[in-house]
Amino acid sequence: MKKILISLISVGVVVATAVCGLYIALNAHSDLTYLQLVESFRNPPIDAKPWCYYGGNSGNFDEDTITRDLESMARLGFGGILFSDIRGYWDNDDHLIMPKPDLEVMSPEWRKVVIHTIKECDRLGLKFAANTATCGGALKGVWPVGGDAPKRLMCRAYAADADFEKPVFEHWTDIAECTVKVSKHDAEKMISRGWYEAGDGTRTQHAHTANSKDEKVWIETLSDEDSDAVDCRVRFGATVIPGHDKDVDVLDPNAIRRHFNRFIGALMDEAGPELVGLDKTFAFIYSVSWEGIVPQWSVNFREDFKRLAGYDIDGFWPELAGFKKPGTDPMKFMRDFRRARNDMFRENFYGTLKTIARERGVGMFSENGGPWRREPEVFLEADQLKTLSLNDMPQGEFWLNEDGTTTEIFGLDDHADRFFTRAIASAAHVYGKKRASAESFTHMTRHWSISPSILRKVIDKAFADGINHVVWHTFTQTQDKFGVPGSVYFAGTHIGRTVTWYEEVGGFLKYLQRCEAMLQAGYPVIDIPVKCGDTPYAGWGRFRDRTSCGVDIPKGYNYDMVNDEEWAKSTIKDGSRIMASGMRYPLELPSKPDLEGPFTFMHRKVGSCDVYFVEGNFDADATFRVTGEKKVELFDAVTGNITKATYSKTDDGRYTLPLNLSETGSIFVVFSDGKNVPELSPKNTNVKPLEITGTWDLSFKYHLLTHNRYLPKPIKTDALFDWSLSDDNDIKHFAGTASYRITFNVPQGANYRFLSTGALPTGVARVFVNGIDCGVIWCAPWEIEIPSGILVEGENSLELRYTNNWTNRLIGDAYLEPEDRVTCSNLQFVKGSRIKANGKTLNPFSGYSSIDPLQKAGLLGPVVLKGAK
Repeated sequence: MKKILISLISVGVVVATAVCGLYIALNAHSDLTYLQLVESFRNPPIDAKPWCYYGGNSGNFDEDTITRDLESMARLGFGGILFSDIRGYWDNDDHLIMPKPDLEVMSPEWRKVVIHTIKECDRLGLKFAANTATCGGALKGVWPVGGDAPKRLMCRAYAADADFEKPVFEHWTDIAECTVKVSKHDAEKMISRGWYEAGDGTRTQHAHTANSKDEKVWIETLSDEDSDAVDCRVRFGATVIPGHDKDVDVLDPNAIRRHFNRFIGALMDEAGPELVGLDKTFAFIYSVSWEGIVPQWSVNFREDFKRLAGYDIDGFWPELAGFKKPGTDPMKFMRDFRRARNDMFRENFYGTLKTIARERGVGMFSENGGPWRREPEVFLEADQLKTLSLNDMPQGEFWLNEDGTTTEIFGLDDHADRFFTRAIASAAHVYGKKRASAESFTHMTRHWSISPSILRKVIDKAFADGINHVVWHTFTQTQDKFGVPGSVYFAGTHIGRTVTWYEEVGGFLKYLQRCEAMLQAGYPVIDIPVKCGDTPYAGWGRFRDRTSCGVDIPKGYNYDMVNDEEWAKSTIKDGSRIMASGMRYPLELPSKPDLEGPFTFMHRKVGSCDVYFVEGNFDADATFRVTGEKKVELFDAVTGNITKATYSKTDDGRYTLPLNLSETGSIFVVFSDGKNVPELSPKNTNVKPLEITGTWDLSFKYHLLTHNRYLPKPIKTDALFDWSLSDDNDIKHFAGTASYRITFNVPQGANYRFLSTGALPTGVARVFVNGIDCGVIWCAPWEIEIPSGILVEGENSLELRYTNNWTNRLIGDAYLEPEDRVTCSNLQFVKGSRIKANGKTLNPFSGYSSIDPLQKAGLLGPVVLKGAK
């Protein structure tokens, strides 16, 4: 039975943020006039520029390489970096083996290079954020932390008259002792057990899911009247968790401060106040998604438990050891125990980082709401939204496959979209945050196999879900000594100077900038706030039609998750539920969908404008819940063009637009009041398309390689063809840039304005007409506008510099011995199968086999000149 939707839209009122000073600017939403919106779209501000993860490659970096990297980032359109020198994280034969460290973390040489990085970011206008760990998924450094390591709660049963023997566990602390009466049989069984973990015994997100579903087996205590009853003493203590001597106890705020001060804090001190600050270069500290160890105890646990649970833990030691008093429900206490621990995890870890950030004058963000696995007890009692609220910009992530479809990982077999975005967008909306960020384009499929056109498919879905800030995962810093394409991290879509199409990625980055500018402006319009309880959670999946807490969402409406705490703080006024942040939702579900049609969308109110980002590969009508006299325009984030939209009116005054997004997949639809709207001059469209045919001259060039091994020889061809089907192995396995050159004639009086290459199978194509650079074609509709005056009547020259991915060359290299290969990298190669010499199957993200399928490559055409639209 469907749950009934309760209360409901944001109409774009001014949010009064609960921050002060510099932090007002961080989270303040912008209400722009129409002309300001147009200017922001055409010339996106720095806040709208995407960032990228910038990896230190196990300390293998130097100042010259960093300068080249950062200069290219700034030139192409990045706005900042998230610096992280990750070491030892999945560094093994099943993933990718990283090079041995060149510089030790926090050594004078390492610090010098990092300070150089910060100064270069300052020179180039790039924001700098620092990961607070040298690991993905945990809080740790490269040094043992002794008693600051995470703790496990241990207990042991003794006979009543036995002497206590202090265990030999490292950093042992005695905590408590209790006495229970049990049967003689149970006493003997428990005493023989020795030391065991108290509490729920599950510390990581990978804890067995059955722990959450199977009924816990308790040992019943007895009374004095029971003839079989004997006294049993149970001793409790804490020790550091084995194998985690470099991890930091995330329940201990003092341990976190000590870690921060000897690491990122020391770098901030060295960088100095001229570089550190929210309005300066070093503007943020960061923590990655949590995949680490969760302690069962900490030095402050007893006090924190009383504060958070409202009662002393001392009366419940028997329950922590697994004993149950007759007639009681020990699970009530266990739920409180888990809830208190998760509250400590939120407040003592992320809350401490936020406090430190405020003290240092910078911002803090993290993926602290997940992507957890919800089943283990360590996260069952957690409020995901409240945790995300601690961020200045909450961050999630999304993954993709090589063809742009979604992916499943970690063997969950749920076939859900590998998107962790719903909770992020909800937290940003409910708590009044300007930016909803995402680790973007993560994958664990074949390296260097994904083109910008594929990336657009998935980022459009994220934008439609409410994400409005991209952190590209990942730019792996790679020195020249590692060759081309070099040494890289095991996951993510690589974006760096060794990527074949890197220098051509500016068009895609401009697309991201325009989208972010539009989606950060104004306020979200959300029809449905869903009250999701005191432990709300949304993990992997887009959750568009049905929420993670089981509420069905009618088609054409957007919703936010709201936790009990913020619901209780909200007020009712003028037909709206108003959150503490100022976010508004209507009390009644609007009778008309916000957008009627097959598309997904995000709606924002920007001043007097209604801005819709519409996503979906459909050719269909879309009816918008907008009435009154409006100018209706399409903002094309690929080209930056703004054109009048064709529309009709429904009987009740709404606007219906025919939207053909079957190829392009997305568009902005903007409704404005018409004041000061620049009129668009009509264009001549009465021109018959001209297909460019004849003999093409092809020449081939590797990307950054200094040799010509297996480089295809120049050829002439009358027909465009798929390289992967060529009889010439050098062409079949080529990766790099091929220049297609041809001459053609333009008839007298023809007014051609666009050149189409036809769909590119992979990669991108830069267009030169009569020697003049006209830009890059990188996505559907696979065309580019030729600036006026470049084409001439009669003979013209055309050069298309087409660049594919590294994939086919890497497959070709799997046939070859290392010394004969074209490329050099830290990938693994297998010939003839995907079974390695050690008997293991080669993972897609570990390397290539000679039997892997090739990607289509090359211009396939038709290449056509078109008139104005």
